[in-house]
Amino acid sequence: MEIVELIRHMSTYFIEQQMKISQKTVWSNSLKVVPKKTPHEMVQNNLFYRIEDCDSLLKRNEIDPFLKCIVTSDEKWGT
Repeated sequence: MEIVELIRHMSTYFIEQQMKISQKTVWSNSLKVVPKKTPHEMVQNNLFYRIEDCDSLLKRNEIDPFLKCIVTSDEKWGT
């Protein structure tokens, strides 16, 4: 658990390899050590880029309805 406390941004896979323990053990212990994530405030630039990207995808969908193809192209896919 000490390694998780020191470096909180390590992947569970990396910790598993370094400590030679199962990934499930790493995950369950990290839940005890790492505090719950709190929502962050979006920086104004990030918000602008997110809106711009969404707008671009919606405009692209008007020209070429790629979303319709993704959602409804193969109804038998799930069976």
